[in-house]
Amino acid sequence: MERVAWATPNQMIANTILLILGSLVGLKLLWNMMVPFEMKKLPPESGISLMPGVELTLLASLVITSALSDGTRWFNSPPIISLVGLGAILISYLGLACIAYIIARSRQ
Repeated sequence: MERVAWATPNQMIANTILLILGSLVGLKLLWNMMVPFEMKKLPPESGISLMPGVELTLLASLVITSALSDGTRWFNSPPIISLVGLGAILISYLGLACIAYIIARSRQ
């Protein structure tokens, strides 16, 4: 009986890169949710840079890597990664704004 390989070495490398980049995007989005809590500790005249370019660069890297892989599974399909990634970025900034608003109202 012949054993069928799950993925070629190139697909395994692409999947590993996708996992690493996806984890970095997740950490950055988590950081976005923590920004208002850190801003609460700072004096009112100081601020924190959000750096949305980091998310967009990581998302573009994810899409390019998924395009270079076989793209047959849902987790490495460029259109799905684009939509889910953009949605996650928008939701994280919406959450950041909501949390910042609640914290600002609680200071009054």
